[in-house]
Amino acid sequence: MFNLSEGEWVTMNARNQGVTQERLMQQVLLKDPDGLVERALSLLFSPAWADLVVGIAVCTGRRLAEIMKTGTFLVKEPYTVWFEDR
Repeated sequence: MFNLSEGEWVTMNARNQGVTQERLMQQVLLKDPDGLVERALSLLFSPAWADLVVGIAVCTGRRLAEIMKTGTFLVKEPYTVWFEDR
């Protein structure tokens, strides 16, 4: 079991909130999201496997290593997939 005191839980949550706040302060917004999606879609229809991998990465937000080595996509619905990382 994972028994922590209330103070330890508060400390852990405060640390996590700090990490989240730091990440939010460093975020960069995309200048042309529609152009990025258009390019990703063109990569998905490319005959080159490397283009396909990058297109999948852009469209799913998964890392290249997850797509190439450790991850599995399972169909859930016509436009939805489950991602499982081993």
